[in-house]
Amino acid sequence: MGTEPGEEGSGRNAQATGPGEAHAEPEVHRNVARALAAGGTPVAGYSVRAEIQARSQRRIRIWVGCVVVLAVALIGAGAAYWNARPGPLATAYEKCGYEDELGVRLADGGATLLLQTVGEENSIGIDYVGLLCVYGALDMPARITTQIGSTRALDGRVSDSWDRFAATWSYHPNSGLDLMITTE
Repeated sequence: MGTEPGEEGSGRNAQATGPGEAHAEPEVHRNVARALAAGGTPVAGYSVRAEIQARSQRRIRIWVGCVVVLAVALIGAGAAYWNARPGPLATAYEKCGYEDELGVRLADGGATLLLQTVGEENSIGIDYVGLLCVYGALDMPARITTQIGSTRALDGRVSDSWDRFAATWSYHPNSGLDLMITTE
């Protein structure tokens, strides 16, 4: 299976020196042959091997650039997803069905949950069962739920914290419990 003079395969260097060079080298030879046929002369110090290495390096740079762009895009998409998730207070608000409840409000972009229970003179607010739901949804420790349950009007505003939450509250029999939970 030899090649005839003048065929496309003639003049090829069948010995490849690296990946991808078997295809690049004949093209370089053809370009040099065209330059010589047009009356030009090859540039002094011209090296087919150097041309092939330069092309390989360009390909590597392009691939590295593509990988970097893809990595940045994936990191950006992951950050957008992470930031778009509702916070723990918003999740508790939805889980407990507070959307239509008077006396419950999510504030500060989901960083604050405000709860008001009914009192003797205040009929707007949630009942004790609604309060227990948020306690469970936020894994509020028993030491804090016990403090809330035993707060008197004379105690004023009381505060405590757990995990990544902080709670402040006050209680009066006439107005009920006023509880504010924030994320730290």
